[in-house]
Amino acid sequence: MTIYREDVLRVGLRSIRAQFKPSVFKQLDHVIVEAAFNPVRVNLLREAFASCKGGMRTWLECPGCKLRTGTIGFANGAWGCNRCQKWHGRHNPWTQRSGKRVSAPLPVPMVSV
Repeated sequence: MTIYREDVLRVGLRSIRAQFKPSVFKQLDHVIVEAAFNPVRVNLLREAFASCKGGMRTWLECPGCKLRTGTIGFANGAWGCNRCQKWHGRHNPWTQRSGKRVSAPLPVPMVSV
């Protein structure tokens, strides 16, 4: 069965970061993400990267394959990333005439500490 990206309930690092104050987000080492009564602990990985000002880059650790990723999703009853769950994109998710999305919007997952 093919899993399309628009049918996966996804959580990105940007949406997680937006729910916390910057000082609180810098101290977090994990968050708990819940969808359809399936909570999962997602570790936040931090690494230094070279830039003119220096800094830290934050990644999510995939609960399925333990690799770093920017987005995790809930499909087929399990949490995972694009690599381990093999999401596929569609060439044109918009209808040609109405300009509306083909599928209904998905509910927003809950994020907590």
